[in-house]
Amino acid sequence: MKRTCSPLRLANIKKLRGMKLTYRQIGEIFGVSSTQIQYWLNGRSIKHFRRKPKGCEICGRAGLLNHHHWDNPRAGIWLRPRCHWAADVLEGVPGFALIYHELKATVDSLAASGTVGVGASV
Repeated sequence: MKRTCSPLRLANIKKLRGMKLTYRQIGEIFGVSSTQIQYWLNGRSIKHFRRKPKGCEICGRAGLLNHHHWDNPRAGIWLRPRCHWAADVLEGVPGFALIYHELKATVDSLAASGTVGVGASV
C-alpha cells in the first residue's frame, strides 16, 4: 500500500469502526479503498476463510460481489450489492423480515376481501 496513515487518522478510523461503519464507508470518507483501510488497521488486507464464488450466495447471480461478515471480518458470505444491502437491513432491524411478512399478509388478505382500495384505510 502506498499511502501512509497518521496516528490521528488511524484513531479516527478506529472510532468509525467502533460505530459499525464498513471498511467501504470509511474508505469513502477518507478517499481511499476499503482494502487500504483494512491494511491500515490490520497491517495487511483481510484474507477471507472462503474463496469468492462465481455468483452471489443468496441470489446466485454473477457480478460484483462484496464480502458480508458478522463479528469476525474473515468469516462471512459473498453477496451482490443488492443482497448485501438487504442483509444489512435485516441485521440492523430485529424482526424486520417477520414484521414485513406479517404486514404483507394482512394487506393481501384485506385486498382479497375487497376491504383495501382507493381511499380505504387499513
